[in-house]
Order: sequence, then structure tokens, then C-alpha cells
Amino acid sequence: MDGPRSMTAELAGGDLDGDTFWISWDPRLIFTDNFKAFCYSDQARQANESAA
Repeated sequence: MDGPRSMTAELAGGDLDGDTFWISWDPRLIFTDNFKAFCYSDQARQANESAA
């Protein structure tokens, strides 16, 4: 798309297209450490595959 875009067009398809969110600058509520994501396996799928 060429030219300026409306705010609605800029937000469409993103995370701010009607979602509710909350912002805080209170340092007591800000996480200082970021932990690595857990690795979850699909246990039901594994059980079905081993039973077949």
C-alpha cells in the first residue's frame, strides 16, 4: 500500500485490533528476569502413536 495509512489499517491484523491490554510503569510489577520457554510435548498424541 502506498501513501499514509489510517490508524485502523495500521492496527488491523496486529495484536492491537480490539484486544484488551493493560500497561503499567510500576517497577514492582515489571519482571526483571526473562525465563526460557518450557518445552511441552503432546502426551496424548504420543500415547496414541505408541498404542497403534
